[in-house]
Order: sequence, then C-alpha cells, then structure tokens
Amino acid sequence: MEYDGLAVKYPINRPLADEEQQRQVETGCPTSFSPTEFRTSIGQNECCVEFVDKYYAWKGIATGLCLGPMLTFVWLTAGFPAAVATGLAKTAEAERWQGWLAGGFGIAVGLTLIGLFLWAVLREAFTLTHFPIRFNRQTRMVYVFRPKRRSDILRVKWDEVFWHIRHNKNKQFGSYNWFVAGHVMAKDRKTVLETFAFGHVGSSPEEVYPQWEYVRRFMEDGASAVPAPETYLPIAGRREGFWWGAQTLLFNTPTAMVASIVLSPFTALGVFARWLCMLTNRVPVWPADVDAECGVSCEQRPAKTLAIPEYGKIVLFLLMGLLIDAALLGWIFNISPFSQ
Repeated sequence: MEYDGLAVKYPINRPLADEEQQRQVETGCPTSFSPTEFRTSIGQNECCVEFVDKYYAWKGIATGLCLGPMLTFVWLTAGFPAAVATGLAKTAEAERWQGWLAGGFGIAVGLTLIGLFLWAVLREAFTLTHFPIRFNRQTRMVYVFRPKRRSDILRVKWDEVFWHIRHNKNKQFGSYNWFVAGHVMAKDRKTVLETFAFGHVGSSPEEVYPQWEYVRRFMEDGASAVPAPETYLPIAGRREGFWWGAQTLLFNTPTAMVASIVLSPFTALGVFARWLCMLTNRVPVWPADVDAECGVSCEQRPAKTLAIPEYGKIVLFLLMGLLIDAALLGWIFNISPFSQ
C-alpha cells in the first residue's frame, strides 16, 4: 500500500538529503536497465507520454478499511446521548455529574475517531479519480496534477527537475516501496520546494529503474527509442469501470501471486470501496493549452494489447477474499458464517 506523499506530505523547504543525492538519476546518462512502463501508461504519441500517479493502484484500500469502523462509530455516537440520558434518569442526583462527565468523554472520543476515519476516507474520495503526469519531449516540460481536492497543476521544465529513485517513509511487510520521484528545486539547486512521484511502485530500486529509463529515453530520444506500451489504462477522460478497478486492486502485484492471495481479504473490501470512491471523484481534465502543447490531436501510438479485464480471475479472487472476511467476522463475533 502506497500513500506516502498523500496521507503524509513530503517535507519541503529543506536541503537535499545525502540519500537523495546518492539516488539521483541524470537525464543524459543511460542506465543498464531495459525501458519498461509497467502498464502505467494512459496515452502516448510522438510528442507526449502520460502516466498514472503512484497512488492509483492502491486506491480504495484506505476507504475499505476505514469506512466500516467510521459508520459504526457514527451509529454508536449518535445513540450515546440517549443512552446516557436513560442512565441518568435512574441515577441519584448527587451522582449525575459523573454520568454527564462519562457521557461527554464518550462523545468526544467517538467524534475524534469519526474525524480520523473520515480524514483517511477523504484521501481517496471526493477528489480526482487519478492524478496524471505528462512528459512533453518537444517543449521539454513536465505537467503534474497535484494530489489535492481541487484541480491544481504543476508545470516544471524537465531539465530543471532533480530526479531520483525514492522510497517511502515506513517499511511495509519488511521492505520499503520504491518509485521515481522529482524535486522542484530553488534557484540555489540545494533547497527542495516541492516533490512529486508517479507510475510504478517496486519493492527494490532495481524494480523502478526500468520505468525511469523508459521516461528518460522517451524524452531524450523519442517514442521510437522505447517499446510500445503493453496496454493503455482505460481512464483517459473517463472513470474506470468496476471490473477494471477490481483487477487493478486485486492484482497490483502481478509478479507475486502469493502476495495477491494473502492481501485478498483487504483488496476484496477495497474493490467495492474503490468503486464508491470513483463515483464520488471527478475525472481530471487538462487545460486546453496543455492539450495543445502535448499534441493530443496527433495519432496515439498503438498499444500491444487491449485493456480487457480477466473476469473469471477477478470473480475467483473476489469471492476468496470475501469468504475469508466473512470467516474472520464470524470468528470475531463467535458466529460461523456457514452455520444454518
């Protein structure tokens, strides 16, 4: 799960860290890795390539984990005043202040927890369906949708970005998540003003360098220098469908099927939460001048395959995850989900 930079903002107005300088990648220096876009492309022509943000693949997990507890606390907190009033009616006058104190504390705790869960849900809901990034090789510009509730676009020159391979703040399942990130630098080239990231997330730097090499070659040598995208994500100018969202969330670790199975209880809930999020979100729309500069009227480069969901595989993993969830709930409440 990758929320670094979305849930916890990247630190800014600070000097470059030693690790960032060590992980810097130069636009003019080829790497030994074969260029790969890892099925994160939204569109591509001879002038421009567009990728999805690094949060897209995990969208729905936070909402799936927090929405149920949030609604539970809403229900409990809403009924708490009536329960306190009923209890006070049976309490001696001299001791009622204790009931009022306990009631006020309970409501305060409930509202605090509701606020925390709501904060987590709003990282994914009532915002944008995704936060795309465009690379324009003709104007040598990078355009980034910032992860905010309102459309807010960063425009920065390709050659002025401090590019590096970065990992998230905290380890997950014993390792960091790695991704390509860029710093917008001050004029002194030492102070970080803003940070953004995109595309593929890997469990090691070696899993991320191929995407950097893909972008670098495209920008330096053109579309002919990189292989055609494996497929285009079906989200250009529209919301994703339920089945594509389910496939994205259930199998965002395609090279680690064991991880997909282990995570299925969480991702199964996340599938429906993701669908609800997408219904509340707005589709990002690039300004007309950005579209004009990126040559969107030009013919799009054909992808190798079409974006068609694997329905049978999706249903299998979805049912498996939901059955595990039902069994866990049954164990928690000491009620077998399979009892008649």
